[in-house]
Amino acid sequence: MSVSFEVDKRPPGAPLSKSDARRVEQMRRLAAARLHYCALAELVEPVRLIVSELVTNALEHGEGPVTFTLLWSRGTVEITVRDGSSERPKEQNPNPTSENGRGLLLVAWIADEHDGAWGIRRGGRETWCTLQAPSPGGGAA
Repeated sequence: MSVSFEVDKRPPGAPLSKSDARRVEQMRRLAAARLHYCALAELVEPVRLIVSELVTNALEHGEGPVTFTLLWSRGTVEITVRDGSSERPKEQNPNPTSENGRGLLLVAWIADEHDGAWGIRRGGRETWCTLQAPSPGGGAA
């Protein structure tokens, strides 16, 4: 499953438009529906959180159209978000009172919890995360 959408132009530091902010929830719903269709309900909540973080980062810090892809193959779910930015996303080290800066740390933690990985490709334009899908017997594949 792959979805691309345009991003509204906004001045630096301005909040996301309402239509762009709605895209995050739309992509989370699409991911959840796809996982339910594939009988992977156990991954719905972690994937929804990863999608929220990666799509929000693309909207807030990226440029141009955003493409969200969710694939399931050979026991692995892969989430990819691509935008037109040439800047690499950076893991931050926020202090306890910071309101931002935890997104990629959260993605890394969730990936680790599900025997997966995450990273950045194509000169910073594409952020990805993989999770191992639970086997039909209930354990990780």
